[in-house]
Amino acid sequence: MHRPSWPGLQRHKTRHGKTVWYVRLDRGPRRRLTATPGTQEWRAEYEAAYTRLLKGETPEETPDKKPGKDTLNWLWAQYCRAPEWTQLSLATRRQRENIMKHVLVGAGRSRSTRSRAS
Repeated sequence: MHRPSWPGLQRHKTRHGKTVWYVRLDRGPRRRLTATPGTQEWRAEYEAAYTRLLKGETPEETPDKKPGKDTLNWLWAQYCRAPEWTQLSLATRRQRENIMKHVLVGAGRSRSTRSRAS
């Protein structure tokens, strides 16, 4: 299929080689089109998304997924629910949260590679 020249329409290839289409104005938020390209549904979805973006509406936020089990994010979430965490002062909690924010970004969502043998 040739690329339509509609305003705000962008084509991207995923890391798996699949082509996906987005509607985006300038450098603002983008909305992914999920219908099959070239169909009436796809055109209707494009027009609805483009109209919403022109009105200034932002795309719906995807709900955050829970951290996968045995990840650093999961472990941090468990610690924050523990009674030991609530007994810490607000200043200490804020300091640890700021440190862990950077650690978690660097660690991503990778699984723990450490063996469980003690």
